[in-house]
Amino acid sequence: MSDNLLVYKSSAGSGKTTQLVIEYLKLVIPHPEKYHAILAITFTNKATEEMKSRIIDTLDSLQSGKETPPYKSILLNAGLDEKKIQQAAGTVLRLILHDYSRFAVSTIDAFMHRIIRSFAFDLHLSQSFEVILDQEEEMQRAVDMMLDGLEEKDALTGFLVSYINNQLEESRSWRIEPTLYKFAKVLENEDAASNIRRIENVSLQDFITIEKQLKKQLAIFETTLNKQNNYFEQLIGDIPETAFFQKNKGVPGYFKNIKTKAYQKKGLTSLEPNTYVWKFMEEGKFCSGQATANEKAAIENVADKISTLIQHTRLMLSKKGLIIFFTESCCATFTDWRF
Repeated sequence: MSDNLLVYKSSAGSGKTTQLVIEYLKLVIPHPEKYHAILAITFTNKATEEMKSRIIDTLDSLQSGKETPPYKSILLNAGLDEKKIQQAAGTVLRLILHDYSRFAVSTIDAFMHRIIRSFAFDLHLSQSFEVILDQEEEMQRAVDMMLDGLEEKDALTGFLVSYINNQLEESRSWRIEPTLYKFAKVLENEDAASNIRRIENVSLQDFITIEKQLKKQLAIFETTLNKQNNYFEQLIGDIPETAFFQKNKGVPGYFKNIKTKAYQKKGLTSLEPNTYVWKFMEEGKFCSGQATANEKAAIENVADKISTLIQHTRLMLSKKGLIIFFTESCCATFTDWRF
């Protein structure tokens, strides 16, 4: 048998299982008694069952003398005569069926489980240990263990208490477990793994520092939005909202959302102009049918400035605008981190 590593690269549906079965047969047919020394590893249970079935069916066909392309021709080309192939296939099949537990085609998980079970004593594990596949349960247990292990003066304790206080200030639940469970799920996400590795050397104090800076920027952000609304109110003066196109569903409602901070519950996407606001800006639909001549004139006089104000607000609320706004003050801290 060659000691060289043989690698097959192929896409889905190109015959990987067939090729692996061929390799298995090329190893086992010359030495039937060594079937238990051949290990085949797959990723899924489905792949394991498919490969086992394919091997058993092929061995059965070979011992019966049936045509089994491409397996038989490949074995013949490997220097094995037809009679020997038929006899060896029958022998292997009988050995496997009488000692099926040693037919070593399994998933990585099952294989590792067998190894750990074999060395349970050396690993200081109970011989009756169980593998729990309920990821949700394990995450909850890990979070509970972390919370139970907190000390009163730990920096992490202070951080979590601060978070709970923030939740209470925003009239949200003080229970922190659901948030930690949700975060634990992120840690298991393969797509998040690379980003998590980039910040694994960042200390808790660094996070606290950046949190303070972001809160400061958030206050400035809200102040800036309020200034946008104040400028709108200054522009329209005593013009009633009923004089505007679609009334409070249009431009007045857009700025009312800013003034009342309704966006804090609805999300920043609620500050994206609706159809009526777009028609105000792009189609010149400024006034309602109830507007007086004086009100129409007043709205038309400030319409361009209102449209520009909304566009400035949209730019600030765009993804790029938000990233620039909230990371600008944090640059000093970020540059100290080794990403």
